Amino acid sequence: PKISCFFVLIEVMLSESQNQPELALYRSIFDMAILGAAHLELASGRLVWVNSAFASILGYSPSEILGMTISELTHPEDPAATRTKIAEILAGTITTASVDRRYLRKDGHYIWVNITATVMRNPQGAPMHLIGILQDINERKSAEIALRESEARLRLIMEMGKIGVWEMNP
Repeated sequence: PKISCFFVLIEVMLSESQNQPELALYRSIFDMAILGAAHLELASGRLVWVNSAFASILGYSPSEILGMTISELTHPEDPAATRTKIAEILAGTITTASVDRRYLRKDGHYIWVNITATVMRNPQGAPMHLIGILQDINERKSAEIALRESEARLRLIMEMGKIGVWEMNP
């Protein structure tokens, strides 16, 4: 629901960009948001507008990150699935896609994010803008990884020690 509201507001912002006072209002709303928002060029995947949260999550200022491509920011193991989802959105088989990805921060470390993307279309249905909403999920992913590693260690200990565990439901 929160992300859907973002997409609706972005669509209004882009479609009514002739109205400068409204555009300034929408931009200030997005700049204050805690979720990252970005507008990408369809052809190149270059970031043409980001809010402060998007840039901050990745350790940049908005002016530093503009012009970078999503490919430059994506972990080398993640781009194929991202391209597949974007192709499905552009083809119209899905309207939005939400995927967990690792993005490269300015400090050289990777951070887990959830990116939800959609395409804004003109009245004839042709794609005009690619919009992405970014959420930092690094703590959640770190906890999930630690839990999987802990479960694997426990399973190995139980197998090597020939220990069994039973659960009974009353």
